[in-house]
Amino acid sequence: MASFSFWTYGTNGLRNGLATSFMILAFSYMNKKWFMYLLFAIAYSFHSSVLLPIAVYFVTSLYRSSTFYFRIWVLSILLSLTVGSTIENFITNLGIMKEDVIIDYFKNKDIYADSFARTGFRWDFLIYSAFAVGISYYFIFVKKINDKYYRQLTHIYLVSNAFWILMIRASFSNRFAYLSWYLMGIIIIYPFLRKVYWKNQFSIIGGLTFLYFLFTYFMNFILPNI
Repeated sequence: MASFSFWTYGTNGLRNGLATSFMILAFSYMNKKWFMYLLFAIAYSFHSSVLLPIAVYFVTSLYRSSTFYFRIWVLSILLSLTVGSTIENFITNLGIMKEDVIIDYFKNKDIYADSFARTGFRWDFLIYSAFAVGISYYFIFVKKINDKYYRQLTHIYLVSNAFWILMIRASFSNRFAYLSWYLMGIIIIYPFLRKVYWKNQFSIIGGLTFLYFLFTYFMNFILPNI
């Protein structure tokens, strides 16, 4: 409930929210592949955008190097800053995004000027995304968490978020970001529920949740009035 996208995708982007909710449920059945695939299909029936995390799941099932996926995430930032527009044009010209409204997000940004706060490289959204990246990096490489399930969820998040970073200048880029953001809550809280690392761990959980909520509050109630 503290997540930035909780309200938006529970009241406005309902189909997206339902689809990604089924994706979360599907990922909880990685040990029952047939049921997970069924849930993938249900998720897709609500919104076709979940094809991205579904495809990323299969990729990350084949290659499991955490170092590689963290490097991909950092590289996506460098590429977006230097040749982001070129990459956007290349992807949109591939023809894989058929819906006219999605194409308009990239090629006719002016028509959404009144509906979206601003376009361009969204450092605020990137910082929000990096919150989960930093925590997962800490537990995987510093605390040496040896949990294949957590590592794959992190890999799925990193690749999906990297895709959004490459497309970050589009109008309503948060809709692309949500294809990774829906996993943020799990990525952040999972290690704390798996094992007790510190005596004051529950206080740390409360502090992290509060910081997580502060970004939501800032973006929804403070920033629009600045």
